[in-house]
Amino acid sequence: MKVSALRNARKRETRLKGKVENLLDDLRQNRLLTDQASDLLDAYKDIPLHLFRRKEKGQAFTSEQQQFASTLHYYSAAAYAYVRSKIPSLPSPRTIRRRLSVFDGKPGLTEESFSRIKTGNESNQSHYRICAITIDEMEIKKHIDTDKYGKVHGFQDFGCGPLDDDSQPQATKALVVLGVGLNGHWKLPLGYLLTNGASADLQASLLQAVLSKLWESGCIGVSITFDGLAANQKTLTKLGGCLHAENMDSSFPHPCDPEVRVAVLFDACHMLKLARSLLSEYQVLTVDGLTKAKWQHIEKLHDIQQKEGLTLANRLTERHVKYKSQKMKVNLAAQLLSASTASALEYLRSNQYDGFEDSLGTEIFISHIDRLCPICRRNSQP
Repeated sequence: MKVSALRNARKRETRLKGKVENLLDDLRQNRLLTDQASDLLDAYKDIPLHLFRRKEKGQAFTSEQQQFASTLHYYSAAAYAYVRSKIPSLPSPRTIRRRLSVFDGKPGLTEESFSRIKTGNESNQSHYRICAITIDEMEIKKHIDTDKYGKVHGFQDFGCGPLDDDSQPQATKALVVLGVGLNGHWKLPLGYLLTNGASADLQASLLQAVLSKLWESGCIGVSITFDGLAANQKTLTKLGGCLHAENMDSSFPHPCDPEVRVAVLFDACHMLKLARSLLSEYQVLTVDGLTKAKWQHIEKLHDIQQKEGLTLANRLTERHVKYKSQKMKVNLAAQLLSASTASALEYLRSNQYDGFEDSLGTEIFISHIDRLCPICRRNSQP
């Protein structure tokens, strides 16, 4: 009985080593996969590894194999490089980019846009030589449906078809990349993916793919702009930048030429709203390590102006203080965190109004934001 059990265990181990599941276990042990990527790739664990070892040159992979390769590459380039070291016949990253290029508006890299850029550069149209890249996530309706051909839609899709498996999450966001000409008036969608929330690894892989494909089209992406969320900050680190105050580097080497640096910009409008929400949620912030900025100073300023029926040359209203039903409106944040608000607080403090004795920290905080975001000055005048 023990011999039979041992024999069966060895057979199971042999079968496991011949499947994708064994590779996934190796990746987990080497800490090359996040939990999210691991859960996604479990849908492919039963694919036999010998199917990836093509016997004939030019033999095509199945759609399921292509999905596995592209998903693994986008979620972890290091993990994909490790797997390719075990199975050299797996497609190269350049082949994956080519396969994910689409002409029909489906998720992936929008081939029409890259073709237009390449055609413009071949005809010596200089305004297609350099561009800025913007990337952002948009909420979409969570819904599963089938088209007239019976194909299921509504799951995550990285460009080679939706991952229509019951264990896979449904898509709730569209991660969109836009190219904007810097020396010409043009904007082109460069691609989009359907996700359940983009990780830093996914965003970094997508941006590297877009930068590489632009390079192949004769265009250099010189900057990337996105919101200041934690995942986006981590994306910069993944790409090779650094946000530590003592060693800050808001750029990273271009994937096709390390001598070329790509700048990373956090969207000023979003950062402005984050600063306003930070002060509102925490109520008290330490400024310059010495004094404190307090949200209650802004509330008291509004109350005094309401009581007197006059404003101290600022645009503060009920909408600015109770902004949460309109938190997406940038002008409300810009008008609240403006020099005119700081000046009003300074006037009340210098004239010894009750409750404003310690408003210096709030004035400094607002003044710093005003100088950092020029958009404040365009929206703050009464």
